[in-house]
Amino acid sequence: MFSLKRLTWRIAAIVAFVAVVATGVQPAFATHLRGAVGTIVYDAGAKTVTVTSTMVERKDACLQSSTSSAIGGTQPSGSLCTFFGFPTMTAVNHTTGAVVATVTKCSGQATTPASWSYDSDSEPLYNVFTTTYVIDVACPNFNPAFDYVFSQTGSNRIGGIKNTTNQVIQFQGRVNFNSSNASPMYNSGYMTNVAYVDPTVDPNYVFSTNLNALDSTGKSVTYSLVTSSAAALDGYGASRIPCSDLNTSTGEFRIGYSLCTGTDNYSASFSGGTAALPIYWALKTRATDSLGQYVTRDVLLSFASSTTNHSPAITNDAGASSISVASDAVQDVVFTGTDPDTGDTLKFSTNTLPSWATFTPTVAAGGQTPQTGTLHINATGISSAAFTFQVSVSDNAPFPLSATSSLSVLIGTAMLPPGAPGRPTVTGNGSSTTLTATYTAPTTGGPVTNYQAVATPVGGGTSITGPLCAAPALTCTVTGVSATTLYTVVILAINSAGTAQSSPSLILQPVLAISPSTISLTVNSAMASGLYTLTNQVPTVPITSYTITGLPTGLTYNSTTGAISGTPTSTGSSTVTITGSS
Repeated sequence: MFSLKRLTWRIAAIVAFVAVVATGVQPAFATHLRGAVGTIVYDAGAKTVTVTSTMVERKDACLQSSTSSAIGGTQPSGSLCTFFGFPTMTAVNHTTGAVVATVTKCSGQATTPASWSYDSDSEPLYNVFTTTYVIDVACPNFNPAFDYVFSQTGSNRIGGIKNTTNQVIQFQGRVNFNSSNASPMYNSGYMTNVAYVDPTVDPNYVFSTNLNALDSTGKSVTYSLVTSSAAALDGYGASRIPCSDLNTSTGEFRIGYSLCTGTDNYSASFSGGTAALPIYWALKTRATDSLGQYVTRDVLLSFASSTTNHSPAITNDAGASSISVASDAVQDVVFTGTDPDTGDTLKFSTNTLPSWATFTPTVAAGGQTPQTGTLHINATGISSAAFTFQVSVSDNAPFPLSATSSLSVLIGTAMLPPGAPGRPTVTGNGSSTTLTATYTAPTTGGPVTNYQAVATPVGGGTSITGPLCAAPALTCTVTGVSATTLYTVVILAINSAGTAQSSPSLILQPVLAISPSTISLTVNSAMASGLYTLTNQVPTVPITSYTITGLPTGLTYNSTTGAISGTPTSTGSSTVTITGSS
């Protein structure tokens, strides 16, 4: 007899490199073309739910010039093409989230907005339309024993979104009726200049933004992609955007060639769009608190090539990404925006500022560059606070481009959580009881005190956490792993304010499993088929050929399927090595 006692794998890769010399070539850019965020608040005393949803559209995404009374009030000329009407309402089990019933409107329930506003001025790239519905829940349709989900869908459609068949913009949220509660709330900041950069020019470029959801009562928030495409509860989802990842703990969303996994094709996914015929991708995410309450953020990204317009640039005179300000101190930071295109005008915008800061642009004649703006920080009476300011400058091109400068300000003893470390490179995977992970330091957030590596078996299983690695170390180890198991590894960046997690290490090789691991044959009798099975545990990296060594005399193998056949002609025991290559 012979034994298939030991199984090894390897990957054979042939990579062709093409030299590209590019002079003055501009990358393709994407922008947050359209999207929706919102909040849901339940007031137990007033017996009302207030659903506030905000629809944003880039100004060049909707050129409507007529008025409309479709939502119960006349919209001003030039208002949004997309708006939300009265939400659908669904009762769900408080514990499991299972649907209990669809709730119909109560008799006399007002289905027009309690208030709405149209803002075309505060953002240089976007029109912002906010609608508030106040819903009476004191009628028999509602039962405080359940949670309730409120859903709204947009009034128009866009064809050709690559990662979903549903062409709508949606807002949805869930709130708990057991007491006065509120859903989490997303930062309504926008995504601009999500650049496609030719990987032969810069393979390490990664666009990064943070979804920044908060809970007003301090409950923890986690993030997830909304992927269901059914037009029902949790519906109108979209599959993951290629070459991207979402940190479920911190809300950091990234796109870049280095983030491609499996069958992702970076070039085919993002290059080739034009201002007239862009490439559309949908990003649909959910922020959930510890009570199961959630809200969604729905973003449509529009990719288009830019061959004539150049991005502006922005700098600040602090000369750093983070500064410290003493309690009771006052400090100014000047931001300067420039643009290489003659005739372009620039406009500043910021994220929502805390009460202790203001931003004042100094507008040059005719809006010509350079432009400057002053961030005024007044820490009077503040002993400890932390905030990351984002100051953007945008040009006035048909497909507008922008640049953003982020500045973290720490007052007194405050500290920001660290940003996400770079995706680790792992050695020792599948061949050693110790894994070594090498990574890059975060480029955002507060200083890191310690790093830590966590290894998780491919295909599931118990994770193994390595020891703390004191910063600035950029290599961590995990010991006690199985030498015959493949792992993915993430790196944690830790300080006293929080923890951020890297993307998992890439698995570029197939993982081959065999069952059973030992078989017995009879000399001079043909080997029966189906005595064992080979399984590739990483199906996104298909095995294209097999090599088998150590076979007893009389047996052969199929290099395409890995199947062994034939008639053994001698007795004995053999260790057979099966190698699957991709």
